[in-house]
Amino acid sequence: ALQEIETGDVSVERMIVVGIPFVEVLKITRDLDLPMIVIGVRGRSTPPAEMLFGSTAEKVLRGARVPVLCVPF
Repeated sequence: ALQEIETGDVSVERMIVVGIPFVEVLKITRDLDLPMIVIGVRGRSTPPAEMLFGSTAEKVLRGARVPVLCVPF
């Protein structure tokens, strides 16, 4: 399922995909040649070293070749 939302000069697309979350985020970013990733972070992961970012957000940050904006929610 794909839904497109237009907000000013920013185009947002929502996608539902099946797979390992960080792998799919990085793959879609590469395949669609996206300029940026925006990802929500909760900080519920353990151990304490990962309290600011969950493991998915951290793996996206480490693997991304484009800027990543982490938004707490």
